[in-house]
Amino acid sequence: MDIKSVLDVQVEKAVEEHLPKIKEIIQEKIAPEALTAVQNDEMMEILLTPVYKLLPLPVRLVIKKDMFIKFCFDNRDRFIQAGHK
Repeated sequence: MDIKSVLDVQVEKAVEEHLPKIKEIIQEKIAPEALTAVQNDEMMEILLTPVYKLLPLPVRLVIKKDMFIKFCFDNRDRFIQAGHK
């Protein structure tokens, strides 16, 4: 396994560990009507920037914004579901 793959696995583990907090931020900060906008890639990236900034500092130190956004895009359905509960 190359270093990039190892890093990807570590980032995914860190995001998974903090997924409840990420979902909570999405539910509190993004109106349910706006959640349909995350089906649009450009709008999703715009919405994820403030969500990333609201994550706890230790999370942001481990997970850089571009990695966070990539993870969210890869797991888009999980975040849409979080807002509709």
